[in-house]
Amino acid sequence: MTNPHLPKGIEHRKAKKKNYMRMSTFKQGDNKFRSVALPIAGYEDWQDNKPLRFRFENEPKKSIDPAKPYKEFWALYVWDYEAKDLFVLEITQKGVIGQLESIIREEDWGDTTTYDIKVSKEGTGKESKYKLTPCPHKPMSEEIKVALKASPVRLEALFEGKDPWKDLDGLEPSNENLDTSPEMLAKILGDSIVLSDKTQLVDYLNFCAPRISKPLAEAVEIWLTKPKDFAAAFEKWLVTNK
Repeated sequence: MTNPHLPKGIEHRKAKKKNYMRMSTFKQGDNKFRSVALPIAGYEDWQDNKPLRFRFENEPKKSIDPAKPYKEFWALYVWDYEAKDLFVLEITQKGVIGQLESIIREEDWGDTTTYDIKVSKEGTGKESKYKLTPCPHKPMSEEIKVALKASPVRLEALFEGKDPWKDLDGLEPSNENLDTSPEMLAKILGDSIVLSDKTQLVDYLNFCAPRISKPLAEAVEIWLTKPKDFAAAFEKWLVTNK
């Protein structure tokens, strides 16, 4: 029986499906996505058909169900070019995690928000195989930037059992024009001599802190993969800001 106090036709309203996806969501053949935020990773277990996620430092001592061992998971906020929408992509396949980690660790790639990733899928079900290939670096499209601004996500909420679209407390504002790569840092600050004084490093970090959207320690780790660029850029900045 229709409730007369509710808007007419509300019983036909369809619940909006949360934008979650897994590797099995991809179609056969080639697919492509762009990661739009720093991924998170940890361990995932299940209780009463609900996922429980733990950071690596809080690894469970044992699985809730011994017959279903907890496993490593990665979660990325991605733009799917086929669906033209944003999704939280969860990855639990060891092989896929290994490929993604290798791409990120590769000096020529690194930050996944700076290039697309092609997923080639073969097979179905548990027999599915996936190959990840990074595409050439290119700026994030305006379409993705607009969608991301309208639908921000805090992936860390997954560790808290919360809704990553609603529980945004602590989410730092993004800077869509920011490039924290060593190459761009060197271009912005110039190239010169050699880093020599730890006091200068503190000054440098104070300079960088308000200008980046990711954790400072992580950004510094990325920059230090190319010490010469890091040092040269810093020394040039010192010279021009005395």
